[in-house]
Amino acid sequence: MEDFARLDVHQAVAVARLAKRSGYDAVVSLSERVGIPLALMLDRRIRHVVIFHHGMSQHKLRLIRALKLQRRWDVIAAISRAEAEGMRTALGLNNQCVVALHTPIDVDFYKPSRPSTGREAFVQSLGLSHRDYPTLIRAMRRLPHIPCHMRVGNAWVTRRSGHEKEILPSNVTLQPFVHPSMLRQCYEESRFIIVPIRASTQWSAGCTSVQAAQAMGKPVVATCRPGLSEYLIDSETGLLVEPGDDRGMAVRNYQDA
Repeated sequence: MEDFARLDVHQAVAVARLAKRSGYDAVVSLSERVGIPLALMLDRRIRHVVIFHHGMSQHKLRLIRALKLQRRWDVIAAISRAEAEGMRTALGLNNQCVVALHTPIDVDFYKPSRPSTGREAFVQSLGLSHRDYPTLIRAMRRLPHIPCHMRVGNAWVTRRSGHEKEILPSNVTLQPFVHPSMLRQCYEESRFIIVPIRASTQWSAGCTSVQAAQAMGKPVVATCRPGLSEYLIDSETGLLVEPGDDRGMAVRNYQDA
């Protein structure tokens, strides 16, 4: 039931008890998965800050409004300015209640061990959350001379990615998903990174992949979404393409290649 609702109720119960027993003054929820149920359980005298990773989810916004949860959080942090503004409007809150807090990347870990030659053998796309692999596959059909590796997976979520019904062209190969500790090598071996994202309500999906690629000194081609576009500057720190535009993605990939 927790997986279906995407809420960590057991963790929220444990935190509420611990906070009350230990006399904490404040609690920071690193995700709305625990922040939403915890808002109903936490002692109202304890300040509560929650970081939202999918703040524009209509399901979550309806739930928040129905239970008036926005009154139980002292600060809501969205992971992009666009999502912060969207949540302010949707929940009728002011600028002090909803702030933008861009997600960080460990630049010491994601640091190239050798200079990039720019002539690595393949391009690569990694991840699972809200990925638009069908558009990427169609784009790569237009570029049969460019090898592309797809590593479909995520350490936090499990679901189908959409590529399962597609017939892969000969230049696209599925690679096994690796543990996060091995991702650095995957980025380093790539010529550049492609981050295809569906036009969903998760506006900042893919931001970690974009930042990891940039930290590794790799060019990035990504889908233009209101939140994700804050993590790169088109034609400066990456290239953006409209959702579902396989022709535009192919052109951008060819420019980087």
